[in-house]
Amino acid sequence: MDVIALLAMLALILIVLGMYWLPSIVGYFRHVPHIFSVVVTNALLGWTVIGWLVSLIMALRPPEPSLSKPPATG
Repeated sequence: MDVIALLAMLALILIVLGMYWLPSIVGYFRHVPHIFSVVVTNALLGWTVIGWLVSLIMALRPPEPSLSKPPATG
């Protein structure tokens, strides 16, 4: 196999894997509170379009509001 073809195949595999795990990566960097559920959904159902979209929506949801009162200033 030609070296260029091998590098192209490796690049394609890395791009596909990156796209598959994109919801988990986004959730990790956004510090989603329930990252485990995003990763599990992505791992088990990410091969379906609907499962991938669900995990991406879970990763993009806004953070839950804090129930604690902010410290008083002054």
